[in-house]
Amino acid sequence: MLARRLIVNQVTDEKKIEEVVSFLTSESGSHDYTISRREGRDLGLHIESPDDGLYLRVKALYDDFRNELRLNQAFDSEAYLGQDQSKDYEVKRVIAESLDGGSDYFQSEGTLSRVTVNTPAGPQTGINDTRNFEGWRRQQ
Repeated sequence: MLARRLIVNQVTDEKKIEEVVSFLTSESGSHDYTISRREGRDLGLHIESPDDGLYLRVKALYDDFRNELRLNQAFDSEAYLGQDQSKDYEVKRVIAESLDGGSDYFQSEGTLSRVTVNTPAGPQTGINDTRNFEGWRRQQ
């Protein structure tokens, strides 16, 4: 439904709308699949290439989100714990911003703890993730 709403002003042919919606919602594999400008054009979407000034502004915005969300760092619970047996964490997972609506973010908070689990092969060390909070917060 959302994909249809987003493209209805760009694509008017019902068959093409169904093709694009199907691609976006199931054929592309996952939400982290990046659609390039070329692929967007191939789908029949009206895609503009930014001029240098706009590209630099969009890139700066992306870099800001990348840094705040730590997109270039995998969350490695073993490395995060280090030598500690238990450690609290806070991870921003989504940021939604608008000029009128301000800034909200989806955050996970919890405690990572080392645990020993008895298995048929003997005791195994693992890490338990106890979530204390998961939800939306308003940026102050």
